[in-house]
Amino acid sequence: MANQFLTACEQVVNNAAGRELSEAEMESLISGMDNTVKRIRAENEGISLEDAALRAANELGNEEKLARVIEARNKAINTRIAAQRLMFIRDSFPDNQDIGLSAILVGRNEARTGSRASVSNEQFQLRSKYLSGLNHDLDREGLVKFLASGSNDAEVADAMWRIGKNQPTEGMTKESVRIAEIITKWQESARMDANRAGAWIRKVPGYIARQGHDMMKIRAAGFDAWRNAILPKLDPVTFDGVSDKDAFLRNIYDGLASGVHLSSEKPDWMKGFKGSQNTAKKASQERVLHFADGLSWHAYNKEFGVGSLREAIFGGLESSARNTGLMRILGTNPENMLNYLADTIERDLKGNERALRAFSDKRRSSIKNEIKEVTGQTNIPGSTSLARFGSVTRAVDSTIKLGGAMISSFNDLASNAMELRYQGMNYGQALTESIQGRLKRFSSAEQKQILSSLGVYADSMRDEILQRFSGDVTLPGKVSRLQRQFFKLNGLNWWTDASRNTTATMISHWLADNAGSPHATLNGDLKRALDLHGIGEAEWNIYRQMDLKGSEGRKFMTPDGIDSIPDDVIGKYVSDRNISVNEKSLKAGREQLADKLRGYVLDRVMVAMTEPGARTRALMKQGTQPGTVEGELMRFIGQYKSFTASFMQQALGREVFGRGYTPAKLGESRWGSVQNALFRSGKGEMVGLAQLFLWMTTFGYLSMQTKLMLKGQTPRPADAKTFLAAAAQGGGLGIFGDFLFGEANRFGNGPITSLAGPVAGNLDDIVTLYQKSVRGDVKAGDAFRFTVDHTPFINLYWARPIMNYLILNQLQESMSPGSLHRYEQNVRKNQENDFLIPPSQFMLGH
Repeated sequence: MANQFLTACEQVVNNAAGRELSEAEMESLISGMDNTVKRIRAENEGISLEDAALRAANELGNEEKLARVIEARNKAINTRIAAQRLMFIRDSFPDNQDIGLSAILVGRNEARTGSRASVSNEQFQLRSKYLSGLNHDLDREGLVKFLASGSNDAEVADAMWRIGKNQPTEGMTKESVRIAEIITKWQESARMDANRAGAWIRKVPGYIARQGHDMMKIRAAGFDAWRNAILPKLDPVTFDGVSDKDAFLRNIYDGLASGVHLSSEKPDWMKGFKGSQNTAKKASQERVLHFADGLSWHAYNKEFGVGSLREAIFGGLESSARNTGLMRILGTNPENMLNYLADTIERDLKGNERALRAFSDKRRSSIKNEIKEVTGQTNIPGSTSLARFGSVTRAVDSTIKLGGAMISSFNDLASNAMELRYQGMNYGQALTESIQGRLKRFSSAEQKQILSSLGVYADSMRDEILQRFSGDVTLPGKVSRLQRQFFKLNGLNWWTDASRNTTATMISHWLADNAGSPHATLNGDLKRALDLHGIGEAEWNIYRQMDLKGSEGRKFMTPDGIDSIPDDVIGKYVSDRNISVNEKSLKAGREQLADKLRGYVLDRVMVAMTEPGARTRALMKQGTQPGTVEGELMRFIGQYKSFTASFMQQALGREVFGRGYTPAKLGESRWGSVQNALFRSGKGEMVGLAQLFLWMTTFGYLSMQTKLMLKGQTPRPADAKTFLAAAAQGGGLGIFGDFLFGEANRFGNGPITSLAGPVAGNLDDIVTLYQKSVRGDVKAGDAFRFTVDHTPFINLYWARPIMNYLILNQLQESMSPGSLHRYEQNVRKNQENDFLIPPSQFMLGH
């Protein structure tokens, strides 16, 4: 289902029409276009209409003609994509069109060709390509610390402006210039990817980054102060055609101060062009602010922007990846494309009222939530102030509750190994490599290049670049930096990086190990997993010919290995799709093959790590926006529950639905088909589910007992209650498991407050403490314990035991004599274990 080359437009339009269209009929798609396209096609044998239209756009200076050219090209692109997506749904999910549409948006576990080659996967692999490539280039040249210091942002911004303007950079530090060149390289890569997918983004001389505007800072300054600050920083070209500068700036100020600029992140070319009708739209568009130079841009960004230069760069690349991923799968107007597909499906279902009703229900609920997630609508705040309050509150709570998060993540080892087992590797071998990988540093140049190509290169390095001396000095910015520091101190950053690197290289090595097998004799499990991403015989037989990367005596199959494939091999792949072989189509073919491979590896890494993908996020957010009452409520309720939802969708879903399961027809009960998959299929579903439960419970037990020993307690006895606790700790039972073995959850709250989220539990504790104080029942020890338990950073798994034995236990006992002894009795009674060192017998000074 992955996006085909733009040069394949004519073929797909013919397929959609059911016959071969004449040249005249094909050219009729380009309505209102003059003879420019015809001339270019005459001069360039084999060039497609889409490429001819793109080249014509470069020649046409008239905006009216340019709008018509873009509209014409986008019609051709969207016609092709609509045909591809309908073909996928009708071929792969003829009786489950709702699942097919969901697969296009967020990916599904059902073993169908291309069922995970989704919008979200395309966005993810593009984001990873850009950010990993940027991080790798900076690290390779020793520039990470220079950029992360933040003290050189102004010079880097000015160097980018000068490079874009083809101006000399003499007198500037070589580090700033080289950083500017690297950033510009990846920005240009993202721009070209977007344009090939259907965008029309011109190369703007002196471009630095997409300017963010902080509504609160602008509003607090007032119009006069804002105007006086920005006016001397603007290039005169900003006011071309403007008669009243003050009125012009007032209109911009009103939009920025009101937050209108936050209402949508879609550029105009994704909303659609309408030829001459676009003139009115262009007249009403927000004007572009052109800064006089890089120093002016940086000065404004520091005073009124959102975050630093570094945050603007990374944010711009992420935004580009999201938009390009959308266009590759859903065309230049994604929401219109989705509505077209859904309307067509509903027409197909007429006469089957039960199926039509079921599909319409899904369209209004889960599918609607999924398109909102992949388009980014669920990230656009309703009220900026309320959204900031909510994000700050949840961030602070994470620094209170997640001190032992790395210990809780031991089950990643089992989850990683189960994913490799799904791909055909022996489980014992996979588990051994998964454990060994956590001890590797991945520090050699060869290893770093492999990780960069795979798209998993040092996500924590990105955090380092963003957080140090960040330009965001607002409260949310400070809390965000504290949260990042917290996850460094609790080990979760290291663990997550090590897990991603290990899993990605294991998958890459496993692919290389199987490179000797042609597709016909390829490991059956691996063949099925590859097919989920549309990697079939043609793609595999090309991948296996690449020069495999080597490190520490092991071979790896990586996306950049595609560069080693001879042109004639790529040419055959292109020509087999009835595409003219030329320099551009060869390059496009290599890029598509590399992106498919990267998308496969990254998707399987995400499943192995049980990280919440777009489908899980759509479920958790229910289409709501931050900064709205319902949106914040959903985010507070969902805090810390994403692992449970992700585990059930990714890991359990893979084992039950990912081996050939046949869903019930649309409108029929699906419970019977699930029973068939588990008990009658014979494709390994039940064995996989049992092994998953066994190994996740085993590592959950290890996490649980490690936490107890860090608290100075002995391991819990091996009984049924402990077994259920270990299952909840290690698997997808999540908060539901908390109530299978006890009356209170792991945060000390009952079922209702736990379901409402941890912040609700905190409020419940505060109310309880207040009620005790009103009755006169509160003790100093109660207030002290509450304060300690709700202080950020104090619950780090390595810090809390030390502080308990050195000072906190003594303070607790002095405020509430006998409290430590009562605590020990409760542990012995409820958990049926004891203490290695009883708190009441070891206090500093006793």
